[in-house]
Amino acid sequence: MLVGSLRRLRNDYVEQDFLRENTHATHTVLSQLVVVVYPLFSMQTAPRLTVPLRITVVHPPPGVRFAIQHGKSEITEPSAVSPETIVFNVMITVDDTAMHQPPRLLGAVVQGPRTARFMYVNSGTRAGQFDSRWDRRAKVPLSVISWEVIRQQQATPNSCVAVSIEGRSRDGGPNCATVQLIGTGWHVAPQENKNVD
Repeated sequence: MLVGSLRRLRNDYVEQDFLRENTHATHTVLSQLVVVVYPLFSMQTAPRLTVPLRITVVHPPPGVRFAIQHGKSEITEPSAVSPETIVFNVMITVDDTAMHQPPRLLGAVVQGPRTARFMYVNSGTRAGQFDSRWDRRAKVPLSVISWEVIRQQQATPNSCVAVSIEGRSRDGGPNCATVQLIGTGWHVAPQENKNVD
């Protein structure tokens, strides 16, 4: 016990002598740590914008349920349903850093690598309709959303970034794989408050 205490005391003195004799080296190490750690901290605290999205599925097949996938298996129900259209309203965030081209989109509904973001629109059993004959999901490109559109939406009160996609494929079932965006694609539009029928 006594021998162990003496060893610890000797080690403490050795460490104190080392620090006194190597003050410059200690400051150098601390400076290097600041250079490495500070950018990481800045990345974690980078400002983010909240952007509302509206996805409208037009001409959906009758009797087929649609939902947006978030994460690996969870789904978001539509905001409004009619025989002609199914509408989803979701929120994403954008890393407000100009160096990111295309904009770095984040959120539970955002899928894919940073430079090729997309969103899944599920249908049939993937949308919770377990007695359906369909088991499909469509990929809606998100990486084509530009900074110009995002800035315009942020500057326009009560607006969202909206897009429409075709809900029916050539075989008559729900659309799947990567879908074409209708018209001008993602654009700024007024927000609409609708309920599911």
